[in-house]
Amino acid sequence: MSNKDSIEQRIIACLNNEIGSDFKKLHRSAVLIDNYKTSIEHLKENLINKNHANLTNIESALQSQRNCNESLEFQKEKLNKFEKQLSPKIDKSNEALYVVIKDLGNVRRLQQLSHYLKIVLDIQEIRYD
Repeated sequence: MSNKDSIEQRIIACLNNEIGSDFKKLHRSAVLIDNYKTSIEHLKENLINKNHANLTNIESALQSQRNCNESLEFQKEKLNKFEKQLSPKIDKSNEALYVVIKDLGNVRRLQQLSHYLKIVLDIQEIRYD
């Protein structure tokens, strides 16, 4: 029996060595897997938080852009109304300017003629003196 016990003990010791080593490796693997799962969950939470912050920033930027567009549209409408009010006045002013430009041309010619006539009168006075 002692020989049998001794063989059994050796077999058990050998199995314990092999199983113990594998069991330790399995335990380490399980711990590593748990650590990786924890790290992945932590990264996932960080990404969700960052994405939420980014979404908030993007939503804020989009709202700001919408407000600017509304303001620009309002200013554009004001300019269109002002243009409608101003266009008839500009047209009347342009018509008056065309008439005045023609009259200014006539006035210039009359001024030149007047100047020439003065020169002619001065020449005549010099001759008769």
